[in-house]
Amino acid sequence: MSLNERLYQAVGVCGITIYNWDLQTDGFLIADYSETIGIAEKEIDSRQHFLKALVHPDDRDRVSEAYQLLSERKDETIAIEYRIVTKGNSYKWFEDRGKAVEWNNRGYPLKVSGVLVDISDRKMVEEKLKNGYLEALTALEKVKEEKHAILLGLRDLARIHFVDSNFQMIWSNRDLTEWPIIKDQLVSPDYCYKILHNSTKPCSDCIAANAMISGDLHEREDKLDDGRSIIKRGSPVKDSAGEVLGVVQIALDVTAHRKTEEDLKTTDQFLQSLLKNSPTPICLSSTDGRISIVNPAWEGIFGFKNDEVVGKFFDDIFPPKIADRFNYLSKKVLRTGIQVELEQSVDSSTGLHHFHTVQFPLQDTIGKTFAVGTISVDVTARKLAEQELTDKGAELSRKSQQLGEMNTALRVLLKQKNEDQRELEERMVSNVNELVLPYVHKLKTMRLNEEQMSYLEIIETHLKDIVDPFLRQITSQYPHMTARELEVATLVREGKSNKEIADLLRISVNAVEIHRYNLRKKLGLQNKKINLRSYLLSLNKLSP
Repeated sequence: MSLNERLYQAVGVCGITIYNWDLQTDGFLIADYSETIGIAEKEIDSRQHFLKALVHPDDRDRVSEAYQLLSERKDETIAIEYRIVTKGNSYKWFEDRGKAVEWNNRGYPLKVSGVLVDISDRKMVEEKLKNGYLEALTALEKVKEEKHAILLGLRDLARIHFVDSNFQMIWSNRDLTEWPIIKDQLVSPDYCYKILHNSTKPCSDCIAANAMISGDLHEREDKLDDGRSIIKRGSPVKDSAGEVLGVVQIALDVTAHRKTEEDLKTTDQFLQSLLKNSPTPICLSSTDGRISIVNPAWEGIFGFKNDEVVGKFFDDIFPPKIADRFNYLSKKVLRTGIQVELEQSVDSSTGLHHFHTVQFPLQDTIGKTFAVGTISVDVTARKLAEQELTDKGAELSRKSQQLGEMNTALRVLLKQKNEDQRELEERMVSNVNELVLPYVHKLKTMRLNEEQMSYLEIIETHLKDIVDPFLRQITSQYPHMTARELEVATLVREGKSNKEIADLLRISVNAVEIHRYNLRKKLGLQNKKINLRSYLLSLNKLSP
């Protein structure tokens, strides 16, 4: 057996794995003589394969970075600990120690040789030692840490510091940067009156001095010039013989607390005033159904005084039907935590009242219901108004029905009137056609001069107009036309010129033009390019 073989066997017995890395080809040869990893020499053929196949994912970046630093000549050796997957797919800790053994002419490494030493047992021991040390340290520091945690936890709430019997400040729970002597929480000893007040002697009203002299707790509340309220407390610290060693001083800013108290007082006064002066009946009851308080409005409506009902159940005051309703809704509010509404009628000593009642939960800061509030809005007037409105609605409906019947009768009468009017018009047309126009026609056959003939034609035309639907239509649609305007409209419709119309009506041409202007205005033809005669001819004729 060669020396190398004996060496490898010895290395294997020691749990050491040898590797060689060719940086030019990235060849990576592992000699797992100890079979610790559980791979054959040819299973891993490159460094990248080694990293991907064997190194724990959380360690790959560190291992890759160490190899990179060696290849770039930034480190001469590799010394790193990481986890490698072994046979059975479990991870073990290895210490990788490698070194460059061959370089190129520029001094960059070409080959690296190294060993992987199984350090899993050592890691296990280290972990146990670490845990044991931490447990021991935790046990030793527990009391101290608890004290510091409490004091530091109060940092934003109170200023706490310890002064010894010589008034030297030993410890403060705040980084009091406004005091230049104090640099951090654990301060170098110095006189508290110098640190806090920049004074050369103890304060005359010092809480710490009073506590040291009496050996008892001292406390007071100061109102500062800036309006803040500060509670100061000095608590003496004594040894086993009862000698005062120092004083723990606490300064608590209670400004917000005092303001909250004032706000709560103001709010309470407001609620009491609201309860007293509200015109709406209000009642509070406990979770067991007993009445806690009622306001004056409730007293006035239901006829009971507050002292008479406090501590009683609804059953003791109201009729069973109403009390049962109150109790049912109160239990529902307590069960669901949401408000309920209802309308009910209560016959009290002051008469029958109608209420719109809201019952709601009163809850504390954690959302637990501790009482039920009841607000009953008196809607008696509204109910009476609604009833009156209903009655008037019924009366209105009856009258509406009567008006409907009257309207039907009027429509029948109007229809009859229209039929009578049509019959009268038909008789008038028939009489004119049969009794008047024949004589006009005979007159036209007589020897008349030109002027007489013109007047006869006008008479004939007007008689025809009387029986013509045009005149009836235009007077119906435009009732504001004057008689002269109707005459002009008729002659325009017949195609007469302004001069002819003026001669026939014995008026001036200017007057005819004015009548034509008024006709266009009343017919809605102003500023429109519509011929007046064409429009008059376009009017529909009424059927006879």
